[in-house]
Amino acid sequence: MIRLTLYIVLLVKNRTNFDLDYRTDIQVQEGVEFEETSNVGIHAGVKVTEMWPYMIYNIALYEFSLKREAELEEEVFVY
Repeated sequence: MIRLTLYIVLLVKNRTNFDLDYRTDIQVQEGVEFEETSNVGIHAGVKVTEMWPYMIYNIALYEFSLKREAELEEEVFVY
């Protein structure tokens, strides 16, 4: 028996020169309230892919803001 796993994918591209934070709410069933979920934020000029292993009926991205300097300094980059 073949079992397929489907993922809902969101691709966001930051076309600005600034690192951004934003909030994400998702609706996992039709007719129910939205619930907040985490996101990875987005660096300047980068594409970000977010995935969920279940159906998302609606998604709301809002309260976009510039990432603060203190938050940028705490991040660790691995090359």
